[in-house]
Amino acid sequence: MNNLEKIFMSAITYQTSNLDYHNLIGLIEQIDIDDLIHAVQKSKICSQFYEFLSHIRVYNDSYQKSSKIDQCLNKLTSLGFGRIERKKKNQTLERALIEVLEATEQAAVAALVVKGSSIPFLLPNYKVRDQADIDIVVQDLNSLWLLLRELFGKGYVESLEENAWIKLFKGPQPYWGAHFTVKGEIEIDIHTHSMTFGQGQMLTTQLWQRKMSTDLDGHLLFYPTPEDAFLFLVAHGYQEGHFTVKDASDVYNLLLVHNDEFDWDYIASQADKNSLHRGIIRILSLLKSYSDLQIPCEMVICEENFPIIPFDDEDIFVQYEMEFDFARTNNDINYAIDMINKKKQWLDIVHIITCENADADKERLQERLERRHILEGLELGIQVLLFPLRRLSSDTGYFPSKKWWINEFKEIKLADTNTYVIPVGDTTELICTPSGFYTTTRTMFFYEEDLDDLHTVAQSILDKFPK
Repeated sequence: MNNLEKIFMSAITYQTSNLDYHNLIGLIEQIDIDDLIHAVQKSKICSQFYEFLSHIRVYNDSYQKSSKIDQCLNKLTSLGFGRIERKKKNQTLERALIEVLEATEQAAVAALVVKGSSIPFLLPNYKVRDQADIDIVVQDLNSLWLLLRELFGKGYVESLEENAWIKLFKGPQPYWGAHFTVKGEIEIDIHTHSMTFGQGQMLTTQLWQRKMSTDLDGHLLFYPTPEDAFLFLVAHGYQEGHFTVKDASDVYNLLLVHNDEFDWDYIASQADKNSLHRGIIRILSLLKSYSDLQIPCEMVICEENFPIIPFDDEDIFVQYEMEFDFARTNNDINYAIDMINKKKQWLDIVHIITCENADADKERLQERLERRHILEGLELGIQVLLFPLRRLSSDTGYFPSKKWWINEFKEIKLADTNTYVIPVGDTTELICTPSGFYTTTRTMFFYEEDLDDLHTVAQSILDKFPK
């Protein structure tokens, strides 16, 4: 256990722990202020840390012996994490959320706020959580396109920093999932599913059946129950490969407010269904060691040699799928072949390589990188990256029916409701949706002439749209 972990865990659990102020100040004094602020920012608890240091100032006389506390407070204020700046940011987030709710009503789709966006409604008196964007879940792929169409009409644009993707989740009930980020005053992350983690596993809980609701400025807003929010946080830790201080803080505050009515039987049943036991035990054991929270004993077991709270980039676990996605996106064959040699078990899962000859394996992978189309990629069970070509908003007008698409394009393929794939040449394609036209060119070798051809085809399709 290092000093940063002691300081940060004290910062998020001080409401239910007996603080040794003198010792904490001594630990803070030992750390260079720039290193400390960098670690606070990386852990995404700047606002909480600001309140923690303010608490020390108010309730502990010995703080005056440490000028570093005042220096940290001044530094955090200059970075925009003081109380006035935080209030302005929260007002901006609320305006953006109201705009999203208006768009869901106009698109006639249901949406549910998740992750950090749900915390203000689960913990209405908790005003110090750092939040940079808004995360929402819609019920299916078509709902995503319809909501994007309305948001584009409000001036939102695609984020080029966050790659949009689509994926076919296999199983007893195959499901089309996607993720799309748009930017306005605030970034909006739109998901068609609750959370993916591990080897592309999708979190399956009663998220929609158990949803809660409230009124926000005259708009109906849905958010998860405390239990589903907790499971979401744990699954997100699996997705990232580690738990952060921010994760621990969210779980701590959820339990601090809702522990008396927390349905631990539901948590246990969903942990069985989604294989989340170890993650739940790790995060709860950590909190138990720092606070007096009442947690069922069967949920707390000491485990050794697991980086619950990593503070170095090197600690971040990279999943097999992410590595292959890197190879696909960057067309790095040497990297991909190296990955093949190291991780045969992953290849056995997705059935990409079937030949025994290494040269044939390499040739086949090269072909996948160059000429893979969206439906083929989805059949492999991998994320297919989407590159936006032409944005459509509610002002564009009527989006044609399935019958129109089939009559107009003989080679068209239907991926899902209102999601049509049209081959263009040998190596490119258009994905046509109510929100716009996309391509998978970005996942293959990229040629400007291909992009020009795609724009031309996209415009010709728009010209044919029924008026």
